[in-house]
Amino acid sequence: MPKLLKRIAFCVITTLLVLAVLEGGSRLVGHVEYPPDPLVEGQQSSRGRKRQYDPLLFWRLRPNQHDERSGRVTNSLGLRGPEVPAKQESEFRILSLGESSTYGWKIPYEDCYSALLEQRLGSVEGKQVRVINAGVPGYTVVQGCVYLEYHGVALDPDAVLLYFGYNDFLNVAFREKRDALGGRGAGGLTDLELFEQRRRFGNRLTDWMYRHSNLVRLVGSLVHRADVPTARMPDGDAAVRAQSNMPRVPEDDRWTALEGILDLCESRGIELIIVVPWYLGFEDHAPLLRRFASEHGVTIVDLPSMLESVPDERQRYFLDLSHPNEEGHRQIARAIAGVLADGPKKR
Repeated sequence: MPKLLKRIAFCVITTLLVLAVLEGGSRLVGHVEYPPDPLVEGQQSSRGRKRQYDPLLFWRLRPNQHDERSGRVTNSLGLRGPEVPAKQESEFRILSLGESSTYGWKIPYEDCYSALLEQRLGSVEGKQVRVINAGVPGYTVVQGCVYLEYHGVALDPDAVLLYFGYNDFLNVAFREKRDALGGRGAGGLTDLELFEQRRRFGNRLTDWMYRHSNLVRLVGSLVHRADVPTARMPDGDAAVRAQSNMPRVPEDDRWTALEGILDLCESRGIELIIVVPWYLGFEDHAPLLRRFASEHGVTIVDLPSMLESVPDERQRYFLDLSHPNEEGHRQIARAIAGVLADGPKKR
């Protein structure tokens, strides 16, 4: 037995030494970027510079981005706006989750509804309000749920604002073309299916190896392999074409994601506020949000209903069909502040 143990120990030590030599040699050859394949195939180069790969969220905004004209775009957490300091006892913190409307697409940060809401509320329950803008262009409610679980709760919010809708209805082919990682097993999968695939132990382990080993990244790049294999769609492109009408977040998945967000909030004493997004000529997202809020007793800010009274030329509040302009953001902030003026309603 001692001889067998010595042989096993010798083999293990030898293997580790060989791997260490190969790892060192690969670094002499040159550093291989993570991930080894492009972040988003076929996307605009400007979008690629603003995003980075995330194994569970699919992508996140790069931290510490700066723009020559407007200065800082994201902070060290990859969130739009100023740095987020440690929470003080005198602070009432609101985490604003959402998509490009929340992010403030083509809008200066100070004109985003999250920043305007912070100014309008001033204080809630005798505490100074801080609204953290965690909006990310292209995100769905599934990604919002994942972000809240793995990153958002660590920011210790007292309340969570939810603003998701339009992207949930875009099909998986659109995500594959513009947003997801080509060659990483995303073909044909809904957002929830893709997340469930990505968080499996084998995929998490493989991704960890890619992140920490230059040798693994080098080998992967040489053989054109991605760190997350296609699980059920061997022909990703054909699968996407065949399921071109599959939405990124079907109705059942939207409900599941909302329940997940609510469970996270309730388990930590966080108040959930559902904002029904305000779009120009698109309201397919609204019925489920209203029904969910009603059935679960969740505070709701129903923007399409509340803003029906704005002047007839609604297009003057939008940059396009989905993104509000500065005046649109002011209307949104005003509506949310009107509901939250007396503080979130604890259930």
